[in-house]
Amino acid sequence: MILDFVTLLDMKKSVWRPGTYIHYQESYNNHIKPPIGNHKLQKPTKMTLQRELIDKLVSYKLKRATIQEIFRVFKSAVSYAIEEEILPKDCFTKMDFSAAPTGDKANFYTEEELKTFLSCVKDNDPTTRYTAILTLAMTGSVKAK
Repeated sequence: MILDFVTLLDMKKSVWRPGTYIHYQESYNNHIKPPIGNHKLQKPTKMTLQRELIDKLVSYKLKRATIQEIFRVFKSAVSYAIEEEILPKDCFTKMDFSAAPTGDKANFYTEEELKTFLSCVKDNDPTTRYTAILTLAMTGSVKAK
């Protein structure tokens, strides 16, 4: 039986909280689908997944924790496929995230970057996300000029 990630998302939709489903869907659409969306869940090997997904995410300069979270979304689909006996076992253990930078250094936007980001969020979700992100931005530390 050939099964793809989108089918698994749809199968779990009724079980997950709406926010979890949206998070998984966005992770898939933004980070998983572009590099490996054309592969069926049974087809990628560990080497293919490392090269086509993890190494590409590293090349985008994403932090290790972000890449691991995206991979966790992928692994949830694999776990469900194993649970449903679609896949015989999890072949994607011990993936290498070491090339991804850690978040040790200061991580903040300049005033101009923050304005651009807030504008983008407001255009896409003017109520919920914009309000939450604006609140976080306004309560963060401000560097004196």
